[in-house]
Amino acid sequence: MQLKGDAMVTTVQGSILEKAGTEEDLLDKLPGVSADDGEVRVFGAGAPEIYINGRKVRDNSELNQLSSDNIKSVEVVNNPGSRYDAMVNAVIRIRTKKPQGEGFGFDNRFYTEYRYDWTVRDVLDFNYRKGGFDLSGMISGNDRRSENNKHIEQETFLDRTWTQKSYLYNWKHIQNMAAMLSLNYQFNENHSLGMRYNYDRTPKFHDDIDMQTDVAQNNIPYEKSSNVGWQNYESTGHTLNMYYNGQVGNWHIDFNADGIWQKNRIPQEMLEEILSADGERKEQTVTSESKDKNTLYAAKLVAEHPLWKGNFSLGGEYTYTNRLNNLYPAVWRTSIIPWVHLRFVITSVCRSDLVWT
Repeated sequence: MQLKGDAMVTTVQGSILEKAGTEEDLLDKLPGVSADDGEVRVFGAGAPEIYINGRKVRDNSELNQLSSDNIKSVEVVNNPGSRYDAMVNAVIRIRTKKPQGEGFGFDNRFYTEYRYDWTVRDVLDFNYRKGGFDLSGMISGNDRRSENNKHIEQETFLDRTWTQKSYLYNWKHIQNMAAMLSLNYQFNENHSLGMRYNYDRTPKFHDDIDMQTDVAQNNIPYEKSSNVGWQNYESTGHTLNMYYNGQVGNWHIDFNADGIWQKNRIPQEMLEEILSADGERKEQTVTSESKDKNTLYAAKLVAEHPLWKGNFSLGGEYTYTNRLNNLYPAVWRTSIIPWVHLRFVITSVCRSDLVWT
């Protein structure tokens, strides 16, 4: 590991980190970085913006589709420059190894573990390479079950002592499938372009929730409450990326364009019960359903030129987003509330940078 420019660079190629497993497993072994279940954090900075070979990662599940023995290096930036959004507090740049050889090849990885219940993941990668042309693809499936059980006890000392004991039982069952197709062409060592398409489908993200709370006053039972229910998250997403990396004289040009189309559906139902010490019971069932449609188009161009002992950077970024949300609000008992239609649109958000480093 060494400090280079604005980043702490970890060389993976030729080290024991090549055997870490997936890219997520690799990140979790780097100093100052934690990664688990698609959540990546940089200590002191929060969730980072992640790039693979200059392409922005918009879905962290992609990290489980990349094997650590295909990684050349990882750069962790704790103080990003103005080429990144002002809300970005950390950046991780992943660089993969240059593909070797020509012809067709494939790789299949099967993973399973037992933790509360069985989890299974299977990933099939294939690749065809000829000259500067590179075609690759991936198909994966994931079936995971997990639990998250907690016991929380809280005491409040006022004129009387209040004790609140909460028991949370949370069980999840997640099924996910994904596919990827990538086309790349390297004209020579100075020019390369390509495109990548990702499909992601989560038909089942079922979450069962059971929360029981006991409240006592001076150790005398005061109230019992119960919240029992479920939530199911379903989504379908398409992502398209196009890129160009080139060297024109002393100018280095980096261009990326993205398109994202996503649909989400989240139905849920909760049964709420409250039982007071005098025996009075209150009960209600709360149901709701949310449907989202999201569209995003983004493009970013950065040009760099060596200048004295640093670099002169000039770039611009364009983003268009469209979000449509249909919310069927909560229903209590027999009352019915009509649909609420919300629409959020942000168009033509532009940002330009002129950077001296």
